Amino acid sequence: MLFGSNVDHTMDNYSLRTPSGMAMLSPTTSDTVGGKLEGKLDFGRTKATVGVDYQSNQRTAWGYMAMSPAMINLANPSSLTWPDVTIAQLGLYAQTETALNARDTVKFGLRYDHVRADAGKANTVVGMTGKTPNDYYRQVYGTTFDKARTEDNIGGLLRFEHAFDAETKGFAGLSRTVRTADTNEWAMARGMNGMATWVGNPDIAPEKHTQFDIGFQTAKANWTLNASAFYDHVDDYILQDSVAVTMMGTTSNRTIYRNVEAVLKGVEVSGSWVTGDWTLAGDATWTHGQNSTDHAPLAQIPPLEGSLSATWNSEGWQAGGRVNWATGQTRVDLAIDPGKSVGYATLDLFASHALGENLRLVGGVDNVFDKTYAKHLSRKSVFDTTVARVNEPGRTVYLTMQMTF
Repeated sequence: MLFGSNVDHTMDNYSLRTPSGMAMLSPTTSDTVGGKLEGKLDFGRTKATVGVDYQSNQRTAWGYMAMSPAMINLANPSSLTWPDVTIAQLGLYAQTETALNARDTVKFGLRYDHVRADAGKANTVVGMTGKTPNDYYRQVYGTTFDKARTEDNIGGLLRFEHAFDAETKGFAGLSRTVRTADTNEWAMARGMNGMATWVGNPDIAPEKHTQFDIGFQTAKANWTLNASAFYDHVDDYILQDSVAVTMMGTTSNRTIYRNVEAVLKGVEVSGSWVTGDWTLAGDATWTHGQNSTDHAPLAQIPPLEGSLSATWNSEGWQAGGRVNWATGQTRVDLAIDPGKSVGYATLDLFASHALGENLRLVGGVDNVFDKTYAKHLSRKSVFDTTVARVNEPGRTVYLTMQMTF
């Protein structure tokens, strides 16, 4: 398999809204190429997959600002936000699945990645400020992106599955995965009046996740149940942080990236029960994230949330309702999260009717009571500080026709 994509994207803070401050414009490009060669082998009780994959992404983004959109001068940029950043990753991998007997299966996987990152325009002088991206890296971290950074990352998986019967299975697994930094985390370079305001870290280390997970699933004649839990210890978790700095007598926040130790853990449960023409179903997930270095919560961790539904099916008709719910999240990192969130519950109603073997009319009302609410993972706006958290849609009515062929 070979693939490639070229993206040209222009962001601004004035086309769809009135800017609260300076008018800002950022034309960006993101070009990706890659491919994969994979083989599948069969050795009796053992099936194996081996392969090699490659991906290279190159990104460039300029920044412009002025008192009004008409005053923006494309010959005089204010920042080189992504200074021709290329992150290339070459990987080798192998995975086996071995049937030990009629009920027990073992899966084993191993992966090696060589990563190379560079910033081709790190020494380019930006017209309005006279600064280079390297000036900002040096200002914040005491380093530059004059030379490429490389990583050699190794991951693996060991998983045991046991079938209690034809309908019920349990599993336990231990894995190590490595996540390299993205373009922002490695090489973001934004400043104002010659002072860094949002800067990536050229020396950031990749995240190493060591995770244990365990689970159970069953599918009986009229009911199902799935439950799983995980514990993930993260070495060198890449933390987006905010630090206070004083620029020209004014104190403001600077966004930086650093490595910390962290722990993630969680539980997920889902199930259903069929009784007559009715199907009752529900699910719930809970995640806990802790910054062990700073003894503080991790940002952007959802609260306990889930759904409950009841659906009636009979002779081509289907109708029902679903309650979507979430508790409030009080464990937040105010450097990233817009603040604590409150719990909510919304009601959706839906119905459908089969007009033929392959044709179905579907309609419904989401958020029936037009409740105002926002999910915790909604982020505050970088370009409009008056927007702390974006609300989800209010009452929504829809009617669609579905055809399968």
